[in-house]
Amino acid sequence: MTDAFIKLDNVSLDYFYYKKYNLKKTMIKSAINLFTGHHEPIIRLKRAVDGISLTFEKGDRIALIGKNGSGKSTLLRILSGIYHPTGGTLSSRGKISSLLDISVGLNIDATGYENIILMGILHGKTRKQMRAKFADIEEFTELKDYLKLPVRTYSNGMKLRLAFGIATCIESDIIILDEVVGVGDQNYMQKAQKRLQDLVHNSQILILASHFTQVLENFCNKSLVLDQGKCLFWGDLQKGIELYHKLPTVTG
Repeated sequence: MTDAFIKLDNVSLDYFYYKKYNLKKTMIKSAINLFTGHHEPIIRLKRAVDGISLTFEKGDRIALIGKNGSGKSTLLRILSGIYHPTGGTLSSRGKISSLLDISVGLNIDATGYENIILMGILHGKTRKQMRAKFADIEEFTELKDYLKLPVRTYSNGMKLRLAFGIATCIESDIIILDEVVGVGDQNYMQKAQKRLQDLVHNSQILILASHFTQVLENFCNKSLVLDQGKCLFWGDLQKGIELYHKLPTVTG
């Protein structure tokens, strides 16, 4: 087996957005600008991830932590290939499985069984390979005959169980996860945690974003602390958690 890795070299991502105007103030500014010749741009730029250079290697179980707005979700999406950096380069080796919004991609008009096949194909699996996983997903989700029905008939909890069951039955070299998903009552949560632990154990690299220290300590051995899109700390898990708790809470 070839060792997996992700390498970030001065990776940045800029968002472009329209500035919100107060109508009364805007009219006054427009009148002033008409006489002064000054024109204030409507589009504003925000740097969500700012010049990160790191390498994740086999055996790394990374706790991605930071206060709200620190850039965690954006970085996860860059690592997953959902967003492309606007600066720097990212390279990787190995199959990546991203459990960010696991219900995305479910076809509500298709049955549970059909969705198992469809989601598997999206991850590069064959119909035969996914049919071989039917029994495992049946046992985990406990959806029984509902798997024969269109997903539109499911409750939100049932959809989440199906999506989680599918996502965690597909082995990958690199797992990217935003919070540990809640999929039911306490007993079912224990079942889901065990399933996730098995998936992580069989992977080479884990990148997990969570606000819960116990979850991070259960799964991770390193920490990456973000602040305003920048890497504030990279290394020992406990040192990173301690630094995170000292960061000021972002308000507003």
